[in-house]
Amino acid sequence: MESARVCYISREMLTLPIEGNHVASRRIIAAAEEAGIKSYVLTVETEKGLRAPRNWEVVNSRTAPSSDLLGPRTLLALDDLLTSISLSVKAKSSDCQLIHVLNISKEAYVTAHNLMHVNKPLLVHFFHSQYTLNDDVFMIRNLAMRAGLYGRSKKNYILTTNRSLQRFLINELGAHPENVHFAPYPINTDLFKPLESREDLREKYGLPEDKLIIAYVGSLSPARGLTDLIKAFPKILSHIPEALLYVSYPRREGEKEHERRVHSLSGDLSRRGKIVLDGPSGNVQEIYSFADIVALPFVRPYWVDPPLILLEAMSSGAVLVSTPIGAMAEVLRDHENAYVAKAGDPSALADKIIEALDNPGESEKIAQRARETIVHTYSYGVVGERLLRIYDSILN
Repeated sequence: MESARVCYISREMLTLPIEGNHVASRRIIAAAEEAGIKSYVLTVETEKGLRAPRNWEVVNSRTAPSSDLLGPRTLLALDDLLTSISLSVKAKSSDCQLIHVLNISKEAYVTAHNLMHVNKPLLVHFFHSQYTLNDDVFMIRNLAMRAGLYGRSKKNYILTTNRSLQRFLINELGAHPENVHFAPYPINTDLFKPLESREDLREKYGLPEDKLIIAYVGSLSPARGLTDLIKAFPKILSHIPEALLYVSYPRREGEKEHERRVHSLSGDLSRRGKIVLDGPSGNVQEIYSFADIVALPFVRPYWVDPPLILLEAMSSGAVLVSTPIGAMAEVLRDHENAYVAKAGDPSALADKIIEALDNPGESEKIAQRARETIVHTYSYGVVGERLLRIYDSILN
């Protein structure tokens, strides 16, 4: 199997990461290559003139003709189909034995794959869980799954990043069990690891050394539960007055409304320096290392499930307080590798954070076991070998 050649179909792999699925797609390719897979990457890019690594090829996104009769959604769908036809033609003419579809529009590509008669096995990768299928962004995918577009053809295979979606596809939608595979995200455990220079890192970020810092990293989307964390903070302060809440978020244009809500909610605590609202960090593992607690209180499953940020924090040896939402319940074990709080309950969240801060010895052991969880299950070597076996089972 070491000589097998896999074609990866992807989008926006040569620009700055946009979402977790872009980051995860890059890591999947890296883990597979580390396991000995010969890769050929086709990436759809909107920017012109981007330089690609060896064995990568850029396909520029086509522009559908403008028309007053066609709305933006129709134009986007047409653009996806035309671009997918280009990808299918290139994949068909390549010497690849298997096509692994990562973070492009799956529905458009599978349609084009069939239209172009690409007689190579197709492995379609889904990063989300069934709980998000009713979201507007996944409505077409929901219909496509229920119509049997995925997992029922002998040459159409599915790869999920969580067990819940795997079971849903088999038990609820009738996909053939041998056609639905599972492999977790690969995490670079050499990059996301505990750092020892806590004092230096706090000085770098302008934070006091004598505070107990609770850190939140990520989007301000209501699904991520930051508002619950802010509501929980007064209760934490009443028990631990020296606590400080540090929030690092990406400051996206599309989240201005969420940003205003967070600033309004933090109000007086922010003005008193009890809550620090900061921009994005280029090295989030530094935040995981200078914080006493990393709180990720999700209230509903996010599009990438389990969230990469959760796995990265665990790999970095953070003392994690989180919630058993969606596929996160497959990863987290209360008092074993994390402190797990009831979702949507600020008081319960505060209690778990207080417990973690009050028991530093036990919290350190839990953080060590969190790191072990990721190393043993999510590291490049482990996931790469799992991908190798999945490709082997499909090709044989």
